[in-house]
Parts: sequence; structure tokens; C-alpha cells
Amino acid sequence: MRGIARTHAQVTIRQNGYIIYQTYVSPGSFEITDMYPTGGSGDLYVTIKESDGSEQFLVVPYASVPVLQREGRLKYAMTTGVYRAYDNGIDKTPLAAGTAIYGLPAGYTVYGGGQFSNRYQALALGIG
Repeated sequence: MRGIARTHAQVTIRQNGYIIYQTYVSPGSFEITDMYPTGGSGDLYVTIKESDGSEQFLVVPYASVPVLQREGRLKYAMTTGVYRAYDNGIDKTPLAAGTAIYGLPAGYTVYGGGQFSNRYQALALGIG
């Protein structure tokens, strides 16, 4: 979220009528990078309350991509277990699965994952 404050200002961001973020900024351009809207998309209502009492109101539409990670952020998951069949005559096969997603500069994300067992292996890699 980016904006411009004419004086020292209080920035309040609302979503669905609730305050989800509030901070104070110095005069000039500002950027908020540590805010996390809830939900997949919608409108954020921004109020910039200047120190002279004047206010600016902005509506900022947003949409988030489920896989997208912010620069430098790593998200991962690992799972291990044993396949348990409906029939006791089938071997209990160990299995493992894992995924990793990492945020790169310029809004790119690399991701990968795999599933592994004695009789099945799968890998997936991508960038977006």
C-alpha cells in the first residue's frame, strides 16, 4: 500500500468495517509492507488523517494469489506417514510429501513439492 502524506499523519486501514492496520507516517510518500488483509479479495478503505486535521480517503481494491509470497518469505510443509488400506492384505507403504514456497524480488515466487513412496514419486516446480 502506497500513499502520500502532506504532514505527519495517522494512516488507518479498514476492511469490512474493521480497523486492520493503523500507523503514523512522516510527510511525503510512504509505503506499508507489513499489512496482511484477510480474505482473498475486496476493498481496503484508507484514511490519512493529517496533523492539521484534514483527511484524505482512499479506496484500494486488492486481490491476493494463494501461492504468492512476499519477498524473502519462506513457507513450507512436510508430511510423513504410512498408507493404510481398506484391506489388510495390502502392504503398509511408508510415504512422504513436502512443499516449499519462497518469495523473490519483483513479485515473483518460486515453489516446489514432491510426493514419495515405494511405488510412486512425483515432483512439481514452478515460478510465478
